[in-house]
This record gives sequence, C-alpha cells and structure tokens, in this order.
Amino acid sequence: MSSKPKSPPSQPRSPPVSSSTPIKPSSKSSNDNHKPDSGRSQADLIRIMRDEIGGQAYQFPDATRISRILSPRTPKNGMAGAKLAILDNYDCLVDAPEFQTAFTAAEAALEAAPKNLWHPWPNKPPSPERNHYGYFGEFLNACIHFGGDALPKLRGSWYDELNFVVYDRVMGDTVGKASPVKPDLLGGNGLATLEDSEDSLQAKDTLFWSPRSDQSKMRAEIPVEVKDNWPELISQAATYARCLFSANPSRTFALVIGYNQTAKRGGFRFLLFHRGGLTSHVPLLLNTREGRADALRLMMTLLLWSNPRDAGFVSTSNELDFWIPQPSNSQKCIKATAKQILHNTNCVRGRATRVSRLSCEDPNAGVVSSAGVNLAPVSQATVVRRRSPRLEAKAAPSPPTSAPGSRKTAGAQPAKSEELTAIPVKPRERHPKHRMEWSPPAGLTNGSQPSVQVLEGQDVVLKASWQTESSKNVEKFMYMAGAGAFGTAVVLYSYEATHPTGEPVSNCLLVPTQQEMSNTPTHPWTIGTGGASENEPPEIRDLCITVFLSIGQSLYEANSSYDICIGIAHALLGWLSYYQSGWMHRDISIGNVLLTLGQSMTDKPFKLEDEILKPLWPPASVDGTTIALDHMDIGSPSQTSAPIGKDIITLVEKLKIGSNCTAFVADGDMSMKWSTYFDNEHTHATRSGTPEFMSLELQRAMNENTDYIQSPADDIQSFFWVMLWAVLFNNMDQKRCPREVAWRAEMEGADVRAKGDFTARLNIIRFGPEYSAVGAQLFPVLKVWWRKQRQLEDDWGEVLGGAESIPSEIRPFFYLHHYHLFALRGVKEFLEIMDQYAPTLKDYGKFAPPSSS
Repeated sequence: MSSKPKSPPSQPRSPPVSSSTPIKPSSKSSNDNHKPDSGRSQADLIRIMRDEIGGQAYQFPDATRISRILSPRTPKNGMAGAKLAILDNYDCLVDAPEFQTAFTAAEAALEAAPKNLWHPWPNKPPSPERNHYGYFGEFLNACIHFGGDALPKLRGSWYDELNFVVYDRVMGDTVGKASPVKPDLLGGNGLATLEDSEDSLQAKDTLFWSPRSDQSKMRAEIPVEVKDNWPELISQAATYARCLFSANPSRTFALVIGYNQTAKRGGFRFLLFHRGGLTSHVPLLLNTREGRADALRLMMTLLLWSNPRDAGFVSTSNELDFWIPQPSNSQKCIKATAKQILHNTNCVRGRATRVSRLSCEDPNAGVVSSAGVNLAPVSQATVVRRRSPRLEAKAAPSPPTSAPGSRKTAGAQPAKSEELTAIPVKPRERHPKHRMEWSPPAGLTNGSQPSVQVLEGQDVVLKASWQTESSKNVEKFMYMAGAGAFGTAVVLYSYEATHPTGEPVSNCLLVPTQQEMSNTPTHPWTIGTGGASENEPPEIRDLCITVFLSIGQSLYEANSSYDICIGIAHALLGWLSYYQSGWMHRDISIGNVLLTLGQSMTDKPFKLEDEILKPLWPPASVDGTTIALDHMDIGSPSQTSAPIGKDIITLVEKLKIGSNCTAFVADGDMSMKWSTYFDNEHTHATRSGTPEFMSLELQRAMNENTDYIQSPADDIQSFFWVMLWAVLFNNMDQKRCPREVAWRAEMEGADVRAKGDFTARLNIIRFGPEYSAVGAQLFPVLKVWWRKQRQLEDDWGEVLGGAESIPSEIRPFFYLHHYHLFALRGVKEFLEIMDQYAPTLKDYGKFAPPSSS
C-alpha cells in the first residue's frame, strides 16, 4: 500500500479542439430541468444542479442497501419481466457467504493497520478541507488494498488497478462552455501505480472525463468531494456526475464519493446520481469501527465489478458503436457506428435525450457475445450540436464564426492544467473495459415501414431518452398514428433497452420501493428547490430507443429563401398530418423541424382526412339541451372546418407542394392526444415547449406560473419563431448587419419581452441593402405572417373567453371544435402567404456560398 495518494499523470499532447460547426439547436422537455452551458460559472452550475435534483433525492437508513444496489447480481429462478424491477428478486454477490468471509477478513486487516497513515481527522480541528484530502484518500486506498487482498477469487476485472489520488485542480475537459470542474480527489484504474515507469504520475498534470485512447491512464472514473456542508457538497458532486454522464450518456448511474470532515454531522457517503435524481445512505462516521466497516463494504463492492452493467453502462452501446435489432428478427442485431451527434442534452436528472446518426455496417451480424467483440478505434465524428433545451433552459448557440469543420489545434507540447483550455466532455474513445454484448429488447414496436430491410452502409437515426412510465409511450404512439404520412418522420421501430440478464436499463433498482417508502426511515432528502415534493413517488425512468429512417438537417443549412419557406410549409403540413391523426406536437422548435437529406422520405402525398373536417359544435343534445353559438362573437374564425380544408387542398395543389416532401417534423415526446386533452385540468405543470419558440402568451403563462390551455394556435406561432431563427442563423448567408446581430443575441436569450419587442419593430422597419440577403428577402414575409399570427392569437383569446359560458360537461366539444378550426386556419394562412411570395422568392435564387476565409 502506498503511503500517500499520488498526483495524476501528465498529458502526452494537447488534443485538437473543435471550433464552431453548423449548430442545430433543439428542444428538450419541460421535465428536463437542465440549463445550457454557455459561460456558466461554477456558482451558477452548482445552483442549477441543486435545483435539477430537487426533491428527487433519497437516502437509505444503512449502507447495506447501497451495497446491494451496486453488487453484481443475477435474477432468481423464475424471475422475468416486471419482477426484474425489484431488487429482492435478484441474487446479489455481496450476500454470498464467500463475500461475507472476505469482508470479515478485510475489516480485521483494516482495523489492524497503522491509523496514522489514514486517520480521517487531523489533531487540531477545525482545519481547512484540503488538510483532509490526503487522509481520506489514504483511507479509500486502504479499503481497496485490504479488500482486494481478501477477494482473490471474487474480484472482478473492471477495477483491477483502482486507486485514488489527490487532484484539486481543473479537469482537462468540460461540459459545453461551462467552467471546468475541480474535484478534490479522483479514482481510476492505473492512477499512482506507475511510479517506476516513464509514465509516472506528476504533480499539476491533467486528468480527463473522456480521454483519447493514448490517455487511458488519465481517465477519471470516481470523483471525490470533501466539504463541511452536505447541501453544498452534494450540489458540487452533481456537477461531477454531469461530466460523467456527458462522457457516457447512456450510463444508468454515476458514482461520486462525498466526505464531510465535521465530526458530529459529517461522514462518508456514496452518492449515486441517476436519471431520476440521487440515491444515497446516511453518513458513515469514520471515527467509529461500524462506520469504517460500512465504508469498507461499499468499496469492496466496487471491486466485484466485471462487466459494463455492473459499472452502470449498457452492453449494446459504448456511445460510438451500437448493436440495434434487425427489423425482421429482434433476437439478432445490426452493427452500427455513430457518424454524427445530432443532439445531446447535458443533465443528470431528466430525459437526457441523445440523437445519433448511425451507419449500419453489418446487417447480418447475428448474436454477439461479450467475449467476441474487440472494437478498434475509429475517427471521431464531428459533433453537430442542436441546442436550445426546453422550458427552464435558455438557448446558447453561437452564431457561425468559422467554416464548418474547421479546427483550432493546440500546441504539440504537453500542457499543464493551468495552461490547458478545457475541451468538451463527450464520448471520445471507447472505454477500455467496455466490451459490448447483444441484448435483445424485451419488446419491439414496429414503425410505419415494418417490412423494410436495413442495408449495409445505410444511415439511420437513433434517439435514446430516459422516459417516465407515464411518458415513454407518448412519442411512440404519435409516430404510429402518423404512419409515415406526408411531412412526418419515418420510424423503423421503438423499444426499451435491456441488459443481457433481461433486467431493464432503468433506475428502478436505484430508488426506494413503495414498501420502503412506507415502512422504513427511507425518506426524501431535499437539496434544492426544483423537482418533486416529498409527497411524490420516486421518479423511475427507463432507457427508450427509437430508430428512424428519416435523415434530416437543420433549416440553418437552407440554400435559399425559397427553400426555407418551402421547408416551413412542408413541416406545417407534417404537423397537420400528426394533428389529424390525433396528436398535437406542443414542442415545435428549430431542432425538430428538419430538411430532408437526399430524396423525399415518403411517397405518400399530403391529404386531409374527412374526420378533421367534421364539425364538433354544436354537439348532440346533452340532457335535452343544445348550446348555440349565435350569441358569441369570436372574431374572424370560420364556424366550419370544411371550407378551410378545401382552401388548403387548393393552395397545396396550386403551389405544387403536396408531394416530394423536403422537410419534416420530428420529436414527439411532449405531444398529447387532443381527444383526451380535456379529460384533465390544465395547470402550469401541463405546459410544454421550448421558450425560444413558444408563443408569447404561452411563454408569459410559463413566466407568471399561471394556468394555460395550450392550443394549435401556440404550435402555429412556434413555426413563426422557427422561421425567424432559420433566417437569423442561416449558415449559407453569413453577412449580418448590426441590427441582425443584436436580434440574434436577443432571440438566444429567450426573453418574452425581447420577442415582443422584435415583433413590434418588425412591423415598422424597412429592410434595405444593409441587411443580409436572407433577411432582406424573408423579413417582409415574417412581417405579413406576424400580423396573421396576432389575429389568430387574439381570436383564440375570444374562444377562451366564450368557453366560460359553456357548461363544463360539454365544454370539451367546444374546445375541440375550435382546436380543429385554428389548426386548419393557421396552416392555410401560411400557405396563402407562400402563394403571395413564392414567385419572388424563386427569382432570388440561391445564396452566395459562405466565404472560406
């Protein structure tokens, strides 16, 4: 055993740092309480993480439960399906007599060790927290040393060289543009074990959350935070967990060790962060033999890990390579490699949506065992970011400042941490211990083209997100209802991920059961102001995957003003396709209105269904009473849908835009079925959307925390803001006048007042030659469209006012009737504008290509 925790290894050479690439902001949901990363200070990030975890934090009354959660396990005989969501239905290795024998021997050896090597409290308290780093690090390494010696037959291979070092400086990579974090200590394989080699660890050198393959001895895997205040310690620890999740987004949990050095209220904790929040145990007092024994048990549990599942990873993906089901036989798999990251949500608690473009390499790979896969590194794909997280987050896309794909390369000499510009945390190389294994999904739902065969070299898009029980089927059902209609995404299939044992990839085993919540001292452990209240159950999230045949690119890449308008028109028709199949999207944003790449995705022409044109008002008599609308003045909306529908079809035919789809709408995880929308009350908690793209009234309701009935008029206005962003951030036309630059900054701020100010100025400004080509051509279109938007919004307000006089039992008919009217009217009004401007927009031609300088 070494006498003191060592410093980390040096960095052989500085990695290249990608500069700005074409950015694709995209929406994330109202349930993802994450914030963007641009310019975040540590103080801001700590506050954000505290509120993100919120009330979804739980502590068990003893550490044994955490040891069982982390233990390698196998299902008991006869256990399958839903029973695998209960920990007691597994045989845990830490419960085996062999482990108990080893633990007893290790505990005796630990107690017999010289206490001056690692005694956790200096002789003269109080003392600065840095005085405790070495002592606590030695205690952790002592547990590994004695625990490993007692486990020769049971020890796994995942942490065969685990060691902890004092770090206390910034990491070499960070999340987005946030300030890099500064762990007090770090644990990882091979740290401080190479004293006699040329790679020996040097002071002031840099570790990484996601190192390159030639930096394998510089991987930080278990961060440690020392602090004398638990709320502050946990919030800081959450920032480390965020980095671990960014390095491996599909992992089920991230472990951080916390140590509070105060004698009375302090102690040792394993902090398990997961997509539903945080799970821990009561503090273990290391000045007691019982506390040291429990800490030893936890450390020995880590030494049992031997496969990705044990360490919190999935077996079917290492973030760069994927095994996905064959469409015709989900028991077999297709090997695919990530080419491009289309979207990634950086958070701890939440859906953590990640969208990857994959290239299918071998459609006939068959079943692959973990021993049979040895993945070779490939070139790192360019990451295309689609930012602008939903609801509580603000967008932070930087305007294009350099040609796509350009790089800034750091010097070739090794860089010390104080000289290093932190690079983004992202899956950079495969984890050296992460060997993949095919695990067929428990259930697979085919999409709109179930008979399609995936060919070698074909690209698909994989969306992975952690969904709650109430939401995990929403997007899947929306896509099934759309059935590949015009302007909608073409889905291959959807499924929930599983481990090779059949266990769901979920946080269900990491949170208290209902019985534990009722019968034990387990209780919510609130560390922030956001999230669940103490009366809410633990937030269980499962890893849900959807694979698309549709490949899209951002509206930012449009080559002409006409392409932007035709893209908006086709996306509106796609939105209407979803709507008439029964679903309202509720989260239209720049990230999910995409241009098609290559040929049209569907041969289906646009059509209107008869059902959407049938009047729902007045309804059939209710208790002998029929309500008429003659007394109600709701402005300009037509009272029947059929004439509006007829106008839409006429305009589609006139514009020749009903086939050869060039854009589509994706992402349906915040959609809702309008036929049942009015079965429930709608409060501030039921709003949905991305602030930058919300309608003004919806965003005001969000800011003021007032109840709000979200309607098709809100989605229609979201398309207006999407078009504005497509104009302001177009990558093809990069000339911008000062006013356009200012508008960019204002729109990124997602402030409803700035949005309102923009629309006021839009109505009075004349757009001359000083503006960009895309701005001069499309701001006038936006001006006309905004006038239509305002009238639509005003008329919807009249509908809401009129609803107050309708008896509650038939009010849903009234709302739905006007839902359909406003959905059709909003689409029609843009097509009318398109009809007015299409000839002129076509004459403008394509934008001049961006300068390469």
